[in-house]
Amino acid sequence: MSINKHHADKHFAFTGETLRFEGVTLRRIQATQDVDKHGVRAGELGGWIESEYNLGGNAWVHDQAKVYGSARVLDDARVRGNAQVGDQANVSGSAEVSDNGRVFGRAVLSANAWVYGNARISGNAEIYGEAEVFDHARIYGHAQVFASAEVYGKAHVSDHSWVFDSAEVYGNAHISGRSWVYGNAKVHGEASVEGNTYIRDSMNIADHVELHGAHHIMVASGFGPTKSLVSVLRTAGGGHVITLGSSKATTWQGDADDFTREIQRQSRRWECSDTQRQQWLDEYQELDRLIRARIQAWAGVLAGTH
Repeated sequence: MSINKHHADKHFAFTGETLRFEGVTLRRIQATQDVDKHGVRAGELGGWIESEYNLGGNAWVHDQAKVYGSARVLDDARVRGNAQVGDQANVSGSAEVSDNGRVFGRAVLSANAWVYGNARISGNAEIYGEAEVFDHARIYGHAQVFASAEVYGKAHVSDHSWVFDSAEVYGNAHISGRSWVYGNAKVHGEASVEGNTYIRDSMNIADHVELHGAHHIMVASGFGPTKSLVSVLRTAGGGHVITLGSSKATTWQGDADDFTREIQRQSRRWECSDTQRQQWLDEYQELDRLIRARIQAWAGVLAGTH
């Protein structure tokens, strides 16, 4: 198999082997020099690209991976397995697309982002930092996933939503609108987060929680000896769930009646004076009153829709 010498000044050349795919002709590449970053040796066969434009820097396309259209794979990025990058997508930095991952539209992957499994990135979505998107997850619209965030399972993130820090979105969860999921927050199960909703710290949104804006969440912090974070979330059908924990982790979850009993149970373990204990209990009691008022308001709104 001969290498087209016209491309010898690059780290790859075309072998002359072609493949018709999605209405275009792709050409197989072969390394003309070692590409140490990717463990590629001179003479090693790579994947398929449509034109020189698709591959730059020290980037590489492995295996049966395909890059075509006006897509670009640059810097130290790589595409491998059966992955595809097309349209006007851009993969740069040390980003990677592997397995059956797909990146299309004007989507951008950069830094150390990794898309794998059967994940799909499209539209004007951006994945960067150390973020990972995998399984059957879908990121589209103008959504962004960055820092150390992970989106997986069959989760969808769309519109202008952001998922970042160490947040995780998975299961069948849907994030849309201009919502933010960040900190150590987790959104999973059948949860739906819409509107201008912020899910942060250790909030754990699961089951059939439906959040259509900030008015479907109540968050309070600084309670008790551990300065606990309390979150109240509206669920499908006008119900609710309360979570109790810290900015790092959720330690308890239940409804309003369970919450009252849980605080009483925890108070017996507080190492403090009787005066301090009563002060914290009074604060929780006032919070309990506010929580029940919010829950009643949610139920009233639901009743008004019938």
